[in-house]
Amino acid sequence: MKTIGEFLREKRKECGLSSRDIWESTGISYGYITRIERDESNPTLEVLARLLKALDVEWDEFLLATGYMKPRKKGNEKKPTYDLADDETPTRAQEKPSRYKPR
Repeated sequence: MKTIGEFLREKRKECGLSSRDIWESTGISYGYITRIERDESNPTLEVLARLLKALDVEWDEFLLATGYMKPRKKGNEKKPTYDLADDETPTRAQEKPSRYKPR
């Protein structure tokens, strides 16, 4: 599993974009983007939605990669189904304390 910052940085680089490119397309400050990517700051849902849209990433891909959702196997379904991660499944954020401290 990846942290939110690791996931976003990896996707940005896969798209061949710089942090400044994301800043220009989303209006989210360059400094805030870099703090999110370094896991020094946690984005709001609104900010996260804007970042995912700029990177052309679907929510399910993000939730699976960061451990907030897990695939559910059920019979011969053609379309995958998912469960939210339960309390017994530690997320990366739970395993590694964030350096971000709320004020």
